[in-house]
Amino acid sequence: MDKKFLLELLEAIDRSSVTSLEINDPDGTRIKLKKEGVHLPAVQPVQTLSISSPEIPSKTEPVQEGNIIKSPIVGTVYLSPSPGEPPFVSPGTVVSKGDILCIVEAMKMMNEIESEYSGKVSQVLVENGELVEYGQPLMIID
Repeated sequence: MDKKFLLELLEAIDRSSVTSLEINDPDGTRIKLKKEGVHLPAVQPVQTLSISSPEIPSKTEPVQEGNIIKSPIVGTVYLSPSPGEPPFVSPGTVVSKGDILCIVEAMKMMNEIESEYSGKVSQVLVENGELVEYGQPLMIID
């Protein structure tokens, strides 16, 4: 193995949270690295409490019937074309199929989310700049 490679590897491990590393080179060289003096916090059991109430709707669950627009990807949702500009749509906006409703940024790519339906936007279920999951409801169109 190259000495320069090993030095770069040591520096990278030192800057990272990696505590141990083992490398087996095809030429038979075996390197095992371990950070000394690294103390990991004790793992504490976590108690999960789940509360569901029909009176309190979840932020991602629509509270009325209609055509649900869902995020096709994981990313950050933007409700306007750029900062300081008005949103593409808001509750009460009449849209046609193909109109842009919002943008979801994923991996530095701005993905325009188009309406699959014609109708009136009854609810916007996300906030500008919010991280959204795949399949998460974004809006409801009646």
